Order: sequence, then C-alpha cells, then structure tokens
Amino acid sequence: MFLIRRQPGVSFCALLMTLLLTACGGGSGGAAVGTAPPPTEPAASGVVAPPSTPSSGVPEPTPDPTTGCTGDDASSVRTNVFLLLNLVRTTVGLSPFVRDTALDTAAQAHARYSATNNHAGQDEQPDRPCFTGATLAERLAGAGVTVPDQANVRVRSEVMLGYDVPANAELPPWDAVNYMLHSLYGRVFLLDARMRDLGVGGSGLPGSAKRTLVLDAALLADTPPTPAATYAFWPRDGATSLPAQMQRSDMKPLEAGVVEGYPASIHAAAPVQVSRFVMTRATDGGAVDATLITAANDRNGVLDSGEAALVPNAPLAAGTTYRVELDATLADQPLHLAWSFTTAP
Repeated sequence: MFLIRRQPGVSFCALLMTLLLTACGGGSGGAAVGTAPPPTEPAASGVVAPPSTPSSGVPEPTPDPTTGCTGDDASSVRTNVFLLLNLVRTTVGLSPFVRDTALDTAAQAHARYSATNNHAGQDEQPDRPCFTGATLAERLAGAGVTVPDQANVRVRSEVMLGYDVPANAELPPWDAVNYMLHSLYGRVFLLDARMRDLGVGGSGLPGSAKRTLVLDAALLADTPPTPAATYAFWPRDGATSLPAQMQRSDMKPLEAGVVEGYPASIHAAAPVQVSRFVMTRATDGGAVDATLITAANDRNGVLDSGEAALVPNAPLAAGTTYRVELDATLADQPLHLAWSFTTAP
C-alpha cells in the first residue's frame, strides 16, 4: 500500500496503479469534453500549489443507474485534478491532456464500483453492483473506446488512488497530483509524452471517509503523433522542497527492503538510449548510489522505450542540493541534460 500524509487529518492509500503496455483492437474513442482554462497561479518549483480560484463546470457524464450502485460523484475534485495535471504537463513542456467523454465514463464507472464495493483493485466482478467490465480493456470497450496496438508503446493505462478524508469532505486535488509526481509510476502516467486523451473518475459513499480517484488514459487511433524529439524530465531544474524519498508503495521499482530515494526521470515520445545517468551532491560532487531503470529491466513492466529513471538506493539527505546529468540518444540525436534540485529541510 502507498501511504502519504500531506495535510493534517488527510491520509491516502493508493490501492492500485496499473499501466499496460499493449491493447487489442482498433478504432477510436469518444468526443472531447470541454475544458476550463488552467489555473493562473504558476506551479511551485517542486510541488503543485493549489490554484487561487479552482475552476469548475466541466460537464460530467450521467451515470447509468444500476441496482445497488450507490457511490456518489466527486465532480469538483475530478475537474480540479484534471486542471492541475495539465498545469504540470504544460509547465514541463508537454501538451495538455484532453478530457474525453468516453474515457471519463469508464473512469467514473470504475470509481463508483470501487466505492460501492469497498474494492481495492483494477478488476471487477460481474456479480457486484456497478459492474461495467472485468478488466480495463473491457471497461474501455464498453464505453466505446478501442485502442490499436503499437509495439513497445503503452497505449492504455490506469491509475487508481484510494484515500481517506473526514466524512463528507473531499481530497485537496493538488495532494493527488503531488502524490503522482513523487512516485515513479504515477509520474510515468502523468508525464507520458505520447498520451493525449484522459478520463477522470472520483467517487465515495455518502458519509464515508473513503474516496477513490481513477484516471484512465488511452492512445486513440485519431491521436496525432507527438514529435519524436519531445521529452520532459522531472524534477524540474531548480526545484526545491522535494521529498528525500519516493512515495512508498507495494509496486516498487527496486527490490523488497530497499527504501527508494527521490528519483530523476526522463519521459520522451521516441526511444531513449541512455549512456550516462548520474546524480551527485552539489556541494562536494559525491555520487549518489542509484539504479538505472528502463524498459529493459523494470521489474513491474511499466516503463516503455521512451522512459528512463535513476532511482537512488536509499533516501536522499534532507536540505541538500543534488545535480543530475543525463547523456542519451533520443530519436537518433544526441541529448545532454544537466539540472539540479533541492530536498526539503
């Protein structure tokens, strides 16, 4: 289980994070849902700050009434999470997500299933209330989304976050987005350079402290290709107040027993071939003991050919500035990056 505490009285557990590398079939998805402008406040250097005036009003799909399906809908949280996801993406130079009606329907249906059944997984059982499909692929197909296969490319993905808040309260949306940035596989979802279309679901039982947030993304047949040279890296250059370690989870990039430090990563639209990826202390140049994770050795099979991460083998030191250097080939062109970030005191 993931567990983080970012504000007094608020705790969250990530129930499941599943990113699939391939999907079957062909076709296209639903129409785009209208989006509100992004928050005008800039993102903080290392973490997402709450917008000064959260936007609202994105049309929500009308759920199909099902006997015993009682999960309520967190429409304002869904809207603001979507806006903050795009604030991050545009800040690092990626195209914003487009909120898609069919993906929204699939994500919301699974969120309501999870809330109604107090269920912590991606799968669904046909004899349970709110059932819409046993697997992500079935739920997407039921919502009218079919995804063409692409070799070695992630074409559909789902992130599911469960969290506890005071009864009848809601999740501060920037907490969910920061949570994703501070966990490697959540970051992979958020900064996927190829993805465009996204659905957001959120639900909980009335009077209950438990809530579920579901994000579904798919590389649809009509998605325009992303230029091969497109990439983003995290953390941002000059970022401050970052955690010393990655958010804990049962989906670990390193072996059991290792507490991963805060990772650095690149997310590109074309295959990346890494020749050098290092992290050092800025004060004395001391090297950080870290493991390079790519599609070739990712023990969870999540990263694809355009992604690589340097994961420290222990938590970083507090209040310390680190320098990251990356030498690689992207779309057959040499790439050299150097940047720094600072952990929280």
